[in-house]
Amino acid sequence: MNRSPRSDVNQPRVTRGSPHAAHDQHRCRPRGGCRADVSLRRRRVACREQRAPGRDSPASAPSCKQQYHAWKYGPARAPGKKLVTALNAVQSAATVEDFPATVTALKTAGAEAAILSRYPMPACADPRGYWNAMLARIRAAGDNAGSADGLAGLILALAPLKAVPDLQSKLGAELKARHLT
Repeated sequence: MNRSPRSDVNQPRVTRGSPHAAHDQHRCRPRGGCRADVSLRRRRVACREQRAPGRDSPASAPSCKQQYHAWKYGPARAPGKKLVTALNAVQSAATVEDFPATVTALKTAGAEAAILSRYPMPACADPRGYWNAMLARIRAAGDNAGSADGLAGLILALAPLKAVPDLQSKLGAELKARHLT
């Protein structure tokens, strides 16, 4: 057994690569009498793994605010901006009664909502699912615009969007209540 040049020569020197490192550290008898020490070591290792911040421990899990900001400024940001642009185009085209531009903008908004739905908002930030409900309404409007014929078809295509402002305000209130905005 290797001894360190320290003053406490009774302490074993354990090297990292030593196959007997744990054995030397606990001064276990070579064979037969160390079963209690082995189970004690297993319990200590298990306890250390539970306390160590790492893979699945709650200490390393990001907070809801961190999850929300990672989502907001992560890969969902670009499709989110495109969706806002498309919805603004729907509103402006509908305001000036440019029906072909409204249909095109609705299709674009539906496609962008479908892309954005691939990046779900963290459940802790939106437990009631307002975000997904908004995206579903926008996708439905985009799908309806593809089959819209004439003014009546366009009005029916726009119908799912009527619920979006209410869902948006509920989502905003929910995020504000959770101190995420």
